[in-house]
Formats: sequence, C-alpha cells, structure tokens
Amino acid sequence: MHTAGVLAIVTLLHGTVTAQETVTLEDAIARGLQGSARLAELQARHEGAAALQAGRAAARLPIVAAQAGYTRTNHVDEYGIALPGQPLRVLYPDVPNNYRARLDLQWPIYTAGRTGALERAALAETQASAEDIAAARADLVLEVTRAYWALVTARDTERVLGGALRSIDAHVTDLRTRLDQGLISPNDLLSAQAQRSRERVASIEAETIRQTAEADLRRLIGGEGPIQPASTGLDQAVDGSSPPASRPERRALDQRLQAARDRERAVSAAGRPQVFLGGGYDYARPNPRIFPRVDRWEDSWDASVNLSWT
Repeated sequence: MHTAGVLAIVTLLHGTVTAQETVTLEDAIARGLQGSARLAELQARHEGAAALQAGRAAARLPIVAAQAGYTRTNHVDEYGIALPGQPLRVLYPDVPNNYRARLDLQWPIYTAGRTGALERAALAETQASAEDIAAARADLVLEVTRAYWALVTARDTERVLGGALRSIDAHVTDLRTRLDQGLISPNDLLSAQAQRSRERVASIEAETIRQTAEADLRRLIGGEGPIQPASTGLDQAVDGSSPPASRPERRALDQRLQAARDRERAVSAAGRPQVFLGGGYDYARPNPRIFPRVDRWEDSWDASVNLSWT
C-alpha cells in the first residue's frame, strides 16, 4: 500500500515536470508581439489614419456623380401660338411624366493650400501612428525580456536556496546524531535549527518570487501551465544605446507637431477664396433647358467656374 502511494506521487511529479513548457527568449518575444491587445489597437488606429490620409488625398480629385429621377406632375393647359397660315405651335405642352438623367462633375482647382495642408497633416498622423506601433513593440520586447530574465533569476535563486536547505537539513540530522552520542552541546543543535528555519523562510520567499515572475511572463505571452526558460546565460541583451532623436517616441512627437502646424495652415486657408470647376451632361424628357418643351428625349450640357469666399 505504501509502495503504491509512493509510485502515484512519483508519477504525478513526473507528469508535472513533463508538462512544463520550455520557452526561449525569441519564442517569448514572438508570442508576446503576436498576442498583444495593445499592438492590435495601435494597428487599428494606424489603419484608420491611413484611410483618412487616402480620403484627404482623394479631395484633390474631381467628384463625379450620376443622377437619375422621375417626376409626375399635374395636368396643365397647353400654351401655344397660332400664326396666320400656320398650324398651332405649342410652346408649353402638357407633359405630366418627366424623366431626367445627369452626369455631374465638381473639381476644386484652387483651395488656397487648404487641401494640401490637410493631406500633409493626415500623412504626418499616419507616420506618427506607425511610430507608436514601433515604440509599443520596443516597450513590449523590453517588458517580455525583463520578465523572462526575472523568471530565470528566480528559478536559479530557488534552486540554490533549495540546495542550501537540503544541506542544512543534512547538517541538522548529523548534529542531532552527535548530540545523542554526547559529542556536542544542545546549543549547537539549536543554532543549526534556527539557521534551517531562516533558510526555509528564504526558500519559501524564493518560491513565491518565482511563481510571481512566472505569472508575469505568462501574462505577457499567454498560455497555461508552468514555464521552463530554455536559456540561463546572459547571452542576449536589449540594445538601449540608440540616441534620443532616433527613438520612435521622439519621431512620433515630431510628426504630430508637424500635423498640428499643417492643420493650422488649413484653418488659415479656409478664410481665403476657393475656386471650383463644375460641369454636367443632362439627358431628359422633356429637357427644361430646351425651349419650347417637347415630350421627347433631349440632351444638353453645362460648364461653370465658381468662386467661394467665406
């Protein structure tokens, strides 16, 4: 019965050990980057800024619209002119069914720099959002690396203190044997037992620190179960020697400052005249641009230059 219990405990411990997940620093960083909700949020913001930039760039292009419509009106008395020797010429017939199709074009050919300033501001915001992603990636890499090496240090500390605790246990056992033989005084055994208590407290604290470090790393990279770092040597380090001007946070601030200046220029340009080119092609039955009105399909076109100053 005792042997069966020991075998069950050994099997359980073996299953726990084999269930540990071995993770390298590169794997931890890759998993942290892949599962980061913060990076996903920043990527969505970057895509939104890119869409806004595309919209600002499209404001330079002509706007073409196709329209079609049908209108039913009440009956009216026809109006015409009868000349001597000629049949009645109807000038305004009774046409209750009105059909109209139009192809319309509007093109801002001069906006006093407002369109260009808004486009540059949107471009700067897009670049700033890209720098935000780079900064967040660098911060996450640093955080994962710190958590990884914290776990390595905690596991090594726990292992060393565990070995020291086993050594002091063996020493206490040896002192108890020597005390039973009358070779030492009880004070020697009591001193060793006090030292063993201190080592046990330190071992428990090390285990708690290791569990906390493991939970911190698991929070960053995801997954379940214990983690076994694959490397215990300081063979990799995070490069923090880049100058401040090349850091993504600094570049993002510069881009947003430029975007604010461009938006200021756009607001200033709104108070200057703007010129728009317009045009269209109509195909209607009857066509109201043609006189006299006739109940048949007729086409017409128009072109205009409009000045707006607010």
